[in-house]
Amino acid sequence: MKKTFKRISIVVLALLLAVPASLSLIGCNRRVPDIVVTIFPFYDWTRVILGENPNDLYVRYLLDTGVDLHNYQISFRDRADISTARLFLYNGGKSDVWTLNALINPQYQNRRAVPLMRELSLEETMVFPDENVISDEEECCGGATHDEHVWLSLQFAMRFVARIRDEIILLDPSNAEYYRQNAAAYIEKLAALDAELVQMTYDSPRDTILVADRFPFLYMASRPSLVERDGEMVQGHYNLFYFYSAFDGCSQATNVDFATRIELINAINYLALDVILIVDNVSLATSLINDSNFNPVIYQLECFQSVSRHHINNGLTYYYSMRQNLTSLKAALR
Repeated sequence: MKKTFKRISIVVLALLLAVPASLSLIGCNRRVPDIVVTIFPFYDWTRVILGENPNDLYVRYLLDTGVDLHNYQISFRDRADISTARLFLYNGGKSDVWTLNALINPQYQNRRAVPLMRELSLEETMVFPDENVISDEEECCGGATHDEHVWLSLQFAMRFVARIRDEIILLDPSNAEYYRQNAAAYIEKLAALDAELVQMTYDSPRDTILVADRFPFLYMASRPSLVERDGEMVQGHYNLFYFYSAFDGCSQATNVDFATRIELINAINYLALDVILIVDNVSLATSLINDSNFNPVIYQLECFQSVSRHHINNGLTYYYSMRQNLTSLKAALR
């Protein structure tokens, strides 16, 4: 029996070796993606720029099962698609550090790999005082760590869309003007939404929100600006609004410690909040409300970390969700 198994194993191995590497990994009957993207915002922006997709470029979104980007584990199929794609778009933060291995020895030698977070300077990114941030391993920055949720900044989103536009034009220069027009129209929409966000925070009677959940929204709360430091104007940030949160960054925790719980309840009472915000932790928000002297309504914020094909098929888009975030913030700051 052992000899038979050995002979079968040798035959199977020989067959695999006889098949081209790209086919053995991805299957003969499956189309190879032209563009592979990691997270939903990048996928949605790519779709917008492609529009009617005149050259029928195939875009694959890796996290379409809805897995949280912090829990994603690359599969053989994913690795093969990244290897054979013409363009790979990823964030460049700690959550996709797995790309360092996935990018080695591509089947398509001219593939372009674009870490969109690297469009930003170190001064434009923000530090969150917790373990839930990224290490900037490729920059000489003294071991500084920076929050990776840059897609939640509308200002940065416009720059990322412009970079994706340029990359798509490299793939399909014959339709360059069409892609430029699509990107320009979308950037104009994002710019208008960003202006609406800024004006809303200026006009709001409150300047502080409470999020009974993790807080990946630093880039919505603050934005890059020149600030005075030691008598000089340097790159810094200014706050559109301030916040309390149950957890920093993208903590996987669901229960707060006693001191944090008391702080959040006191904040609800002191600020007389009639709205508190969550990502998805309804139970914690409900518990805090029950222990407070007020009865605030719960509104939700979207951070795009667990977007599935089901959500996409039901019409979820980056622009619509960011507009909904603006509605939630407006309610919390009124």
